[in-house]
Amino acid sequence: MRIQICPIKRLYQILAETGTVKAGAVLSSSSDINDAKLQGISYVFRQYEDLDYESPGRSFSREDAKAFADFLTEQETPIDTLYCCCDAGESRSPAVAAAVMRYLGMDDMAIWQNPRYHPNMLVFVMLTEALGAAVSDEEIDLLLYTNQKAFRDAITG
Repeated sequence: MRIQICPIKRLYQILAETGTVKAGAVLSSSSDINDAKLQGISYVFRQYEDLDYESPGRSFSREDAKAFADFLTEQETPIDTLYCCCDAGESRSPAVAAAVMRYLGMDDMAIWQNPRYHPNMLVFVMLTEALGAAVSDEEIDLLLYTNQKAFRDAITG
């Protein structure tokens, strides 16, 4: 399975350019969901804010994590490309992608080492737990350090 992280509007462009592809799309959150543009693609959509902590706002929940996990584990046909999408493709969708990669036994370090990505830790932790691929507190600290270092290095050159 190929995993691609992108803003939802970029997915619409990809589909317009290439036509319908055999894919599953995990749509984390977007204010611009267009069912017609996603026709022919299996997807799950959960709308929540980009918050790294549980709050009175609509943050990622255990129900959201379960919906994503169920979507991934209950697919009847194999997914060629899994598009992890949100509004900007920088926080929620990289977190979903990293969690799914962990679940599939893939190396997710490229996400944490990419200064463009800032994975939402609430999404990552809850989704890895829902998929049965939970990470330890020590590993979470290491991933955060790796991501923050990549960002600092990119800024300082």
